[in-house]
Amino acid sequence: MAKILFHSSVWILILSLVLVSNSGLLAKIAKAKKSLQMVVELANCKVRSRTVSLPNPWEKKEFELQVKESILADCKNEDGSIYKFLIEEESFLNETKAYERFPRIQEIPPDLKRKYGERAAAKHPEFQFRTGFLRYNKVCILSAFIPISDEELEKWKLKLEKEIQQQ
Repeated sequence: MAKILFHSSVWILILSLVLVSNSGLLAKIAKAKKSLQMVVELANCKVRSRTVSLPNPWEKKEFELQVKESILADCKNEDGSIYKFLIEEESFLNETKAYERFPRIQEIPPDLKRKYGERAAAKHPEFQFRTGFLRYNKVCILSAFIPISDEELEKWKLKLEKEIQQQ
């Protein structure tokens, strides 16, 4: 009986430590939900899905990425056409790391290059049709899954950037 109580106490202690160590992440996730999703909706887009994830090993090592929020959204154009965009907000340790990441937003990650080789760009066209902007320690990225003109992509980027600056 004493052995069972000891093991239970150890597991409760371990669980408590895990929850305390992740409380910063939970706070970041809650804050992200309020900001990016609201901005996307204010830009006249319908949110289809939203995920918040920890960085993959490459993002963590290269840029010290802390957390990434991704939103898949349908955005209605003035002419009634609908664009499907992936809108990501990457949060970094500091502004310097965000500035290091920004010029490389069209870079295909090494794991996709290894998996698909020369076909990586064809398998993941969103890296070719991508733009973004910096805001403090965050990089906001707008990706299209189908060919889109630079002007149209830039228009949507500016729309999102304007909404974010008003928050």
